[in-house]
Amino acid sequence: MSPRESRIGEPSEAAKRKVREMAVWLLELAKVTHTYRQLSEMLNLQITVLSRYVKKAVIPSYERSVEIVKTLSQVVNLENTLIDLLKNVTPEGFFDNSKIIGNPVILKYAALECVRRFQGYRVTKILTPAVDGIPIASACAVELDRPLIIAKKTKEVGVEKFTEYSYTTEDGEVVSWYIPFKSITQSDSILIIDDVVRKAETLKAMINLVKQSNAEVAGVYTLITIGDSYKQVVGNIKYETVLLGVAGAELRFLRKHNIREVKI
Repeated sequence: MSPRESRIGEPSEAAKRKVREMAVWLLELAKVTHTYRQLSEMLNLQITVLSRYVKKAVIPSYERSVEIVKTLSQVVNLENTLIDLLKNVTPEGFFDNSKIIGNPVILKYAALECVRRFQGYRVTKILTPAVDGIPIASACAVELDRPLIIAKKTKEVGVEKFTEYSYTTEDGEVVSWYIPFKSITQSDSILIIDDVVRKAETLKAMINLVKQSNAEVAGVYTLITIGDSYKQVVGNIKYETVLLGVAGAELRFLRKHNIREVKI
């Protein structure tokens, strides 16, 4: 084999390292919804070996990692993991999200997915509404290495001046959102992140806070979107969601043009 053929056929050490890291990442994600016994049968590996991989006591070899990635990538992904964790979903799309926003493995993978989807986009800061959006936004801020701004419904003591946006809900309630004045400047490009978008009223408030600061919206990233109310709000803004749910007698999630039913 010539040197040129060897270079083409043999992955670099850096590429091999990435594959080994990916194998561990997929095992961590798979462990959220699968038992060690299930993974053992799936991968034909001993439970004790898998446990050491997941706990990062040992990193699988490159050759074994290739097989792990090949097998798990067909059955384990962020979308399916989120669906498996959704319990007691109402027809309107309400559910207990504590197992999602409280799980560090899911937050890590959601953040990596955010980085992938907004690769090449100029993002200077991240904006999220309190409170449930904070965990995923914080994880994304770490991976993107960008400052995080948290919009709140109350004026924080110690802050002298605020940028404010208020709106009236369908029930007649006036809702106000505040961020510290000049926490967003004219030169900023803001990525808005939230865990769930339903009626998009909060999303609209976040967009208006950015506009009032004379900055631009780089995009919107959310884990779960229910319905299509967001379309009228975002317009031409880049909008990325991991799961898109269609509310009805049963909540259906659209993924890659397929529909998975979530029984309620």
